[in-house]
Amino acid sequence: FHLAAFAGVHGFFKLVAFYAAVQGNPAGRIRALPWLALAGVSCVVGYGVGERYWEYIQLEQPRMAAEIAPHVVGDTFANAFPAPENTRMIMAMEDGTGEIISFYCAPLRGQEEKFPDTIFVILEAFDGIVDSQQEITRDAVASIRRTVTVEENGWTEFRLNRSDIPKNTESLILSWSEGEEDSIEYLLGLAKNPDSGRTLLVSGPWQHTSTIKQRSPGVVIVVIEGLGAENMSLYGYHRNTTPFLDERAGSMIVYEEAYTPSPHTQAACMSVLTGLNPLAHRYYESLAGPLPEGVKTLPEILRGQGYHTIAFTEGRGPDAHDLHYGSGFERGFILFNDYFPTEIHARNLEATTPARPVPAGAWLTLQNAADWIENHGDNQFLVFIRLRELRNPVQLPRYGNGFIGHGRVPDPVDIYDTAVMYVDKQVSAFIDRIHNMPEGQRPVLIITSSYGFDFTEPGRGAWRRGGPPRRTLHESSLRIPLLLDVPARYGSVQKHPVSLEDAAVTVAALTNVNLPHDKDGVNILGSAGIRECISMTGDPIALSMRTGRWRFTWQSGLSPYTMESVEPPTVIEFIDVSRYRSNLAPVDNIRREPKLVEAFTQQLRTFLYGYQRPNETIAAPIL
Repeated sequence: FHLAAFAGVHGFFKLVAFYAAVQGNPAGRIRALPWLALAGVSCVVGYGVGERYWEYIQLEQPRMAAEIAPHVVGDTFANAFPAPENTRMIMAMEDGTGEIISFYCAPLRGQEEKFPDTIFVILEAFDGIVDSQQEITRDAVASIRRTVTVEENGWTEFRLNRSDIPKNTESLILSWSEGEEDSIEYLLGLAKNPDSGRTLLVSGPWQHTSTIKQRSPGVVIVVIEGLGAENMSLYGYHRNTTPFLDERAGSMIVYEEAYTPSPHTQAACMSVLTGLNPLAHRYYESLAGPLPEGVKTLPEILRGQGYHTIAFTEGRGPDAHDLHYGSGFERGFILFNDYFPTEIHARNLEATTPARPVPAGAWLTLQNAADWIENHGDNQFLVFIRLRELRNPVQLPRYGNGFIGHGRVPDPVDIYDTAVMYVDKQVSAFIDRIHNMPEGQRPVLIITSSYGFDFTEPGRGAWRRGGPPRRTLHESSLRIPLLLDVPARYGSVQKHPVSLEDAAVTVAALTNVNLPHDKDGVNILGSAGIRECISMTGDPIALSMRTGRWRFTWQSGLSPYTMESVEPPTVIEFIDVSRYRSNLAPVDNIRREPKLVEAFTQQLRTFLYGYQRPNETIAAPIL
């Protein structure tokens, strides 16, 4: 009907113009002026009528309130709402910080094949609350139109300048349809049938701060699960396992005495993101939160300051689900990719056990992260990456021979060291891409680990390393690498003890934000004092304290769920770390240093006392 009416009116005026051209007589310029004025008035009236007609077409479209829920596209989760085609979706414009507003969109799962390659998006801004159940009585204070090319796999991002939307905006209405901005359908105000059945997932609006403002740097945190400092040539290991990191460490701050609060990745990574120890943030062993009331993660805090936040956690794997969506680690991240790329490890023909999936390589996750970082160099961002290549070290063809000798069965440490060489090369290539970013866009970079492996052989000396890899409270399992790369800061080697809890506090200081809760970590760029680093694991709780030259490990006998005694406490290990690193035979320090044993035991009892919550029991996980 609309097209027929337009064609009729247009044809009538064409005929009038043709008749005037044939039958009319030449006239002077003065007599033409009224006609020229009439034509100008007609243009203005026509424009106004067109605008009103376009508003009428929009008002005829159905309206819905945006209902936000988690959606996964490809391998990446985001909080998004479904937006049917030609339906006006109402969303709130929350207060935020930033010069850029971004949206992520993707076809609803199952509609990828029939979805158009190009869509036309309209955003209307209103200076008040818009109700989907009531007629809109106010005019939009701004209207923005964008043509968006939809990616085949994954979320598609489109951006606006914050200045395009008035500051007093309280509500936004988004609608979309197939086509482009200059198509005849939109020039005529002709919308497609709203019952097309196609739905677009939309995540946003997200406000981001531009790096041009130079308020604070972007941040990239890389946690390499299973990488122990004692197996890195960077930290004095006799094998050249990390030659590429050795070359790049000169521009970084290298912490020689860094320790994990737990030899379990969930506990260690949550300490990185909160600045709390595992008993405080409640990610302990198989106990997976939730975080106590009032505790916020670093991504949540930085998101509120206009940071673009994304995580690559490799949390969904065939061997374990830990840092996956729904575990609590997604808090504060706009995009959360928990996919763990694997491949089938081909065994020889004589093998009797079936082939099993193995890591496809750290390079894939690092490449995806580096691509995203380079594409968002103009944003302030927080990128969190966890690599699990070394979680269960196995011999793979892509590692090469490495330290695996010919004609003998390799020890587990030989296979592990060879895998470390491979990861070293991939991580160093990632570092090079970060270093090659333009000046002013280069982020702060933290390289660390959640734990190392204990290869010691029980009963054959504390330093003998021929056993299978174990996660324990031994020095070799708790000592981890920590490299901090801050633009415009010189590299150095720091020998004072630090812990993973310090990462969140240090990042907060570098980005000029405050953690709103009590914290166990310190800013390691401004603190170099002597301190104790306490690690924990097990049920009952076992604690290991690194203080001075000593490592003291004590089993408390307390349940982590009730903090009640379930076993008698006992001292597990008391070693002189300097003797251990010198490969000297251990001595019985428990008998030789009874006063230190008593003092350290009391210190750890006091530490635990703060977590004995009266009349509170944390539900034990169902196994």
